[in-house]
Amino acid sequence: MTVQFNFIPRVKIIGTTGNDSDITLTVPSNKEWNIQSIRLDNVTASSTGAGSTVSRQVEVQIQSSDNSVLYSALAGAAQPKASTWHYNFANDEVNDSAIDASNTISKNLPTFLLAKNFVVRAFDNLAVHSTADDLTMRIFVQERTRIST
Repeated sequence: MTVQFNFIPRVKIIGTTGNDSDITLTVPSNKEWNIQSIRLDNVTASSTGAGSTVSRQVEVQIQSSDNSVLYSALAGAAQPKASTWHYNFANDEVNDSAIDASNTISKNLPTFLLAKNFVVRAFDNLAVHSTADDLTMRIFVQERTRIST
């Protein structure tokens, strides 16, 4: 028996329903992902949410199948209420400490090859207003399927 893998580029989009600032995406069984980039769009509510905290701090985590955090990346700046920011996490990106003119901030993301049931999580780690903020994740991966012959 020969085990064979073939990489196919895929774009996965999750979190388009709104009113959520905590998104997880799990690598399906019998698949492996090589993450190319993660794009997050975060629309924050005008209210302050939990306590008196106003700013949101976006974080991306890579977790193993048992939810152990293997890697964590914080965006370089906190996002204020009532704003729309775009986040780019990718290999060879600069580590911005502020947004640019198009409300975009970038962060370097090392190359990862994720096995089945590994998790990519994007969230506001301050959990300011998880039911009012709208976070959308687009992840570009090279996906391969195990083929037994």
